[in-house]
Amino acid sequence: MSRYLFLLILFTILVYLNSFGNGFVWDDLNNIVNNKQLEGPVVWSDVFFKLQPPAQFYRPIPFLTITLDHLLWGKNPFGYHLTNFLFHLFNVLIIFYITVRLTNSNLISFICSLLFAIHPVQTEAITYISGRSDPICGFFLFTSFYFYLKATCRGLIYQTLNNGRHKCRPYNFEIPIR
Repeated sequence: MSRYLFLLILFTILVYLNSFGNGFVWDDLNNIVNNKQLEGPVVWSDVFFKLQPPAQFYRPIPFLTITLDHLLWGKNPFGYHLTNFLFHLFNVLIIFYITVRLTNSNLISFICSLLFAIHPVQTEAITYISGRSDPICGFFLFTSFYFYLKATCRGLIYQTLNNGRHKCRPYNFEIPIR
C-alpha cells in the first residue's frame, strides 16, 4: 500500500509542479491582492459573519484559508498555490482510502485515485487560487464519506464474500419528502 501512496504523491506533484510559479490571475486580484479585509489586523468575526468583497459571497471556509495564507505568505502566490495543491493531494489520498474500503484492492484504488489526481478537469480548481472552493468542498465531502464507510463497516453492515473475506457494502436509502 505504501508504494501506491508514494506513487500517487509523486505523480500528483509532477503534474502540478509547474503551477507553483504562477502568479495571481483574474479574480485573485480582487479577492486577495486588492482585498481591503486582508490588510491590517484580522477581525475574525468578519471572516465568518461578513460577506466577502468584491462579489459579496458568503464562503467563510475558503475565505478563512485565504486569510490564513495571507498571514503566512503575504502577497507571495506560492503559498496560496501550495494550499490549493495540498487540499487536492489530501483529496487524492482520501479517495484512495475510500476505494480501498469499497473494493479491498490497492491496485483498483490506485488507478481510481490516480485518475482523479491527474485528470485535466481538476486543473482550474488547483492552479487557480480563487477556485479553492472546489477542493475544499471535495475535502469535506470525501472525508465525511470515508468516515461514514468506516462507521458502517465496523460490523453494522458487513457482508461475507465466498472466500471468507469481509467487504464493506454501504447501502443507499431514500427518504421521500412531500
